[in-house]
Amino acid sequence: MAPPLTIGLTGGIAAGKSEALAAFGRLGAATLSSDAVVHELLEGEPLRSEMAARWGDEVAPEGAPTDRGRIGGIVFADPAELSWLESRIHPLVGAETAAW
Repeated sequence: MAPPLTIGLTGGIAAGKSEALAAFGRLGAATLSSDAVVHELLEGEPLRSEMAARWGDEVAPEGAPTDRGRIGGIVFADPAELSWLESRIHPLVGAETAAW
């Protein structure tokens, strides 16, 4: 039996990726959103603790959601900080995707 067909959706902001993904889902396709995976990872351990240790508790306040806006302000202002975050999150996204 052949492996299932895998399709990746890419594009710029507001290109319609989420709507296309939803349409595939409505048609019965199994779907996975890497954006959703990243959002889950940003809320969980060990990433929350690592980000708080590096950038302060304000990015991941106890009992509150991770402050993605604050994190964006940090990483998009400093390429070294973006590289640090990517080095932590990309392997986790890869593992979650493979497990899916």
